[in-house]
Amino acid sequence: MGIFINFCAGTDERILPASHVDALLVNPLQHVINEVALAYTQRMIARAGATYVMMDSSGFQIHTIENNGGVIGFDPYKPMMCRQPLEINLSPYHVVDAAVKLRPTVMVALDWPIRKLDGRFERDNEFMKKFGYNIKWIQETIDLRTRLCPDVLLFLPLQFYNLEQLRFYEVYLDGLNHDGLSIPTRNLDASGIIFLLMKFHSMGVTRVHLLGVNTLRAIAIACYFARNYFDWCSLDACNWRLSAQFGDYLDPNTLKRKVFDPNKNFSFSSICSCPWCYYRTYFGYLNTSKTEQTYFLRCHNYFVITKAGEDCWEHSSNARDLGRCLIARAGNKDKAINKLIQSLNMVEIWRGGNINVLKDLLNAKL
Repeated sequence: MGIFINFCAGTDERILPASHVDALLVNPLQHVINEVALAYTQRMIARAGATYVMMDSSGFQIHTIENNGGVIGFDPYKPMMCRQPLEINLSPYHVVDAAVKLRPTVMVALDWPIRKLDGRFERDNEFMKKFGYNIKWIQETIDLRTRLCPDVLLFLPLQFYNLEQLRFYEVYLDGLNHDGLSIPTRNLDASGIIFLLMKFHSMGVTRVHLLGVNTLRAIAIACYFARNYFDWCSLDACNWRLSAQFGDYLDPNTLKRKVFDPNKNFSFSSICSCPWCYYRTYFGYLNTSKTEQTYFLRCHNYFVITKAGEDCWEHSSNARDLGRCLIARAGNKDKAINKLIQSLNMVEIWRGGNINVLKDLLNAKL
């Protein structure tokens, strides 16, 4: 049995969503860009009482600059910088140097994210355009980490659209010194994530991080695989903050946006047990300032996401118990939840068989 970690992303010292946040996700460009930012980040970590700190590589910022048509530089001899939305300079040296200064629990090697594309030809071109960069940066990061901060765990990010492309990584990663893998999930559904996790397990991987996802389904998947297959399975997202920013209250059970009738008053404690809902009424909430509303929503949203992780972990020893937990939360008419439960049951029936057979059983789109 391993550990499940839900990293809180997109925060700073001013907007920590709880008095204790056990796991924080930071990145070099925002949190270690200079000495002032570094000191601020160290204070945030201390104030949160964080046990785990993951330092992402800021690949998302590269992705954003690229989409905006900006200038992308990878020069280690120039300072690390990002001027949204126009220009960025970031290299493996900058990422490892940030890890040396911050000393996180785990760092993610620099990668150039692939874009969300539909056509096979466009996807192949995008993969080949960036695969060389990503493999080169992985090797550079491994070498630098070995010399400068061997005590920091290193996860390698994989950017691919399908299994054929994953095989390229398998060849190049064989024998490399790393501690786990990190995968973006924006191009995957639940069955695709489940199949990939089983594929990684068959490759001997013991630690996996799911990047930028925090739905009830993703939390359930991560808990199940941490409990049954991996030493470590983690995920991160900043939807607790972004939802609050747009005035969205996350349902305590489904973690989906909950819509209220503006003409009906009620006590939030009737639908949620978190300490921020305990003493609030809906009309009372509407009569507070935008700043107070956002603060309340951030704290509530983070609490219910954390609680979902605790509940799923408690019931994740097998697919049957986890399925009951999910149905108790989301009901038995949620098609996505039902498909997830079916997929996990397939994994338990298949357990130890041919990995290609599992792909067909799950109907995984990869």
